Amino acid sequence: MIRMNYRFVSLVLVAALLHGNLGVALAFPEDNPTDIEQQKQVADLEKTISLKEQELKNLKRQAIDLRRVVEGNQQGTTKFYTSSVEMVDDMPISAFPKAGPEFTMERLAAKKWFETNFPGRGLQLYANIYDVLVEGEDPYTVTVYCRSNNIYYLPKNGKNMQFDRIILLDRQQCAVMLGGIPSENFLSFSALDKEGSWIARYNNCTTEEVQHLRELKGQNVALKGKILHTLYQEKDVADETMGVVVSVSPMTINDFMPKATKAEGTKLEAEWNARPKH
Repeated sequence: MIRMNYRFVSLVLVAALLHGNLGVALAFPEDNPTDIEQQKQVADLEKTISLKEQELKNLKRQAIDLRRVVEGNQQGTTKFYTSSVEMVDDMPISAFPKAGPEFTMERLAAKKWFETNFPGRGLQLYANIYDVLVEGEDPYTVTVYCRSNNIYYLPKNGKNMQFDRIILLDRQQCAVMLGGIPSENFLSFSALDKEGSWIARYNNCTTEEVQHLRELKGQNVALKGKILHTLYQEKDVADETMGVVVSVSPMTINDFMPKATKAEGTKLEAEWNARPKH
C-alpha cells in the first residue's frame, strides 16, 4: 500500500512538470513564419517608396524644365529672371554649397549645378539712366550710365557687382555677381562708384541709334541679357559669402539694341556656346 502511494506521488509530479512545460510553451511561442514574411513585405515597401520618391523628384524636375520651355515659347524668348532668388528657386537641396573642408563634395555639386543651369538663362534688370556719353565720328560709340536699386558695388571684387540681395542656401550665405564678357569690344558691366553705377556700351551706332539712346536719359528702363558663362567662387566675395559670377551678353534697353551691337553680340554668344565644355 505504501509503495502505491509513492507511485501516485511520482505520477502527480510528472504530470505537474508536463503541465508546466506546456504552459511555458504556450507563453513563449516560437516566431511565426508569417511575421518574417510581413517584415520582408515592409522592407520591400520601404524600398518601393524610396524609388517612387526619387521618381517624383525626377518628374518635378522635368515639369520645371518643360514649364520653362512653354514660357519661353509663349514669350518668344527665354524667361528673364529679375532677382537672385528667382535664379535659384529650383535649385535642389543636394546642390546647396556648404562652408568647411568637409563639404568639398557639396561645393563641387553646386559648381556643377551653376555651370549646367545658369548659361542660357535670361537676366532682366531695372535701372535709371542718368547719363549718355557719345564718342567718335559716325559710326559712334555710346556709353549708357545706369544705376539700379538691386545692383551693389563690391570694392573687393574689382568689376564684379552683387546682383540683388544675399541669399541663404541651407543657412549658407551666397551671392550672385555680375561680370562683363571678357571682350575688347564689349563691357556689359563695370563698377564705377560705391552707389552701384555701371555702364552698357554700344559700338558702331548710327545717328538714328544715337538719338534713340540719348532720349533714354533720365528714364527708368528694363535691360535684358543672356547668361553665357558662370564662375563659381568661394573667396573674395562680399561678407565672406560664397558666390557665382555670371557673364552676361550685351544687353537691350527696353528691348532696343543697335544693329551692329546685336550682330556682334550674336557672334559672341555663338563663340561662347561653341567653347570646349569642362
